[in-house]
Amino acid sequence: MKHAIEAIMVPELKLRGMELPERSKEWFSLFLEELMEWNEKLNLHGYGTEEEVVQNLFLDSLAPAFLGLRLAGPLADLGTGAGVPGLPLKFAQPDLAVTLMDARKKKLSFLDQAIATLKIEKAVTLWGRAEELAHRKEYRASFGTVTAKAIGSLSEIVELALPLLRPGGVLLAYKGARWQQEIDNAKRALALLKGRVVKVLPYSLAGMREERGIIVLEKSAGTPAQYPRRAGLPHSEPL
Repeated sequence: MKHAIEAIMVPELKLRGMELPERSKEWFSLFLEELMEWNEKLNLHGYGTEEEVVQNLFLDSLAPAFLGLRLAGPLADLGTGAGVPGLPLKFAQPDLAVTLMDARKKKLSFLDQAIATLKIEKAVTLWGRAEELAHRKEYRASFGTVTAKAIGSLSEIVELALPLLRPGGVLLAYKGARWQQEIDNAKRALALLKGRVVKVLPYSLAGMREERGIIVLEKSAGTPAQYPRRAGLPHSEPL
């Protein structure tokens, strides 16, 4: 499946002034093989071809990298699912320590196997809900970057992610074209949880019908101890 990486990803990144080292391209190729092989068993993603996976999972995940962001570690990837965007960002920045968080154990079992097969260092999985993990001493305020892709509204993401970040840490929220509306709706959550929007990085990819954006938020101070609230509330009753 190396041809999908060489034919789609490499030229697209080159157009954006980004080149991957050979080690990273090999990681992407092997991970693509694993994703395609295990998808039918575990329903890891909703794409039928390797080209769709490269376009919608790999390239989309790499938006912070090709937009020029150098990520501070360690990184926590909330609701990682099939390992995105966490592993693609790790492949692009190999020195980055990454923790892949998810409440679905079977998907993390797949990622554990993939990490072992690809011999990826400084990448681990963590099973549990963010509402609970963020109250544990070893994870609270301990990450330099948190990523969130397709896991809920910005208000929900802010409540789940900011407690995990150390002050000055950055949250990267992957959003569609209506990112300004999401920012407006999250103003109360941002004020309560001590976060601020630094900027939005818009981008578009071939084959996608609408422009997308990375909302870059910074944690400005410590998050009040009561947040996040108990499991389910950030989603059902957003701040």
